Amino acid sequence: MDEAEICDHVAIMDAGKIMVNDTPENLKRLYTKDKAIVKVNDSDAFEVALNETNHIYKKVKEAFYIDIDAIQHFLEFIKPFNHELKDLEIKKGTLNDVFLEITGKEIREEMTE
Repeated sequence: MDEAEICDHVAIMDAGKIMVNDTPENLKRLYTKDKAIVKVNDSDAFEVALNETNHIYKKVKEAFYIDIDAIQHFLEFIKPFNHELKDLEIKKGTLNDVFLEITGKEIREEMTE
C-alpha cells in the first residue's frame, strides 16, 4: 500500500464492495491510532502510571505498546519518566492498519513472475 500513501483519494474494497473512500490522511485519522513503544527501567511504576491515567496499552516482554490520541498529551504524560526511558518510538497508523480495521483481514500481496 506504499503507492496509496501518495494518492489524493483511496478506496478500500472488500469482496468487490467499496467499504470506504477518502483521503489517506482522513482514513488513518478515523480508523487508526498512533502507538508509542516504550521501554523503561522501572516498568512496575510506569505500568501503575499507565493504569492511573487510563491509557490503553499492551505489554510484550519489556516493551509497552500504548495507544495515543495526541502526541503532545503523551509527551506530557511521559515527561516524569524521562530519566527512566531506555527506548521510545512513535509509530503512526498506516493504510494497512486501516484495511485491517475495516475488513478484518490482512492485505495479501499477489506475487507474479
